Amino acid sequence: KLLEICNFKLSLAALDINPIKWIECLNYSLDEPAIIESLQISDLDVMPGVTAKALLRGTKDVRVALDHLTQKKKYSLDRIQAKISIDSRRTTIQLSSKGAAKFGNEHVSTLRLALREALKLALQ
Repeated sequence: KLLEICNFKLSLAALDINPIKWIECLNYSLDEPAIIESLQISDLDVMPGVTAKALLRGTKDVRVALDHLTQKKKYSLDRIQAKISIDSRRTTIQLSSKGAAKFGNEHVSTLRLALREALKLALQ
């Protein structure tokens, strides 16, 4: 229907979101900063013609380890998992580069609006 309304002159492009930037923007709405406990990258240039896919997991924030692993090489950040504090309770949230967010049902009403606002900021 949307295509018909636009007289078949509509083009859509997939969003490519940086999940780290998204969680950093979400930090403005949280009780304390998020801790990224795991992340997945792909297309890491290892050498000409060779790429790697990696999952970093830790008991502390893994962003420093990401910088150490990638050493300024090109890669794609696919998804992150972070511990956040909301309403004085800790919970886990997953954010992807395609705009998906997964979190427990107990925080839906609080997180839904905060995630939308953070996504707007992350896309600017």
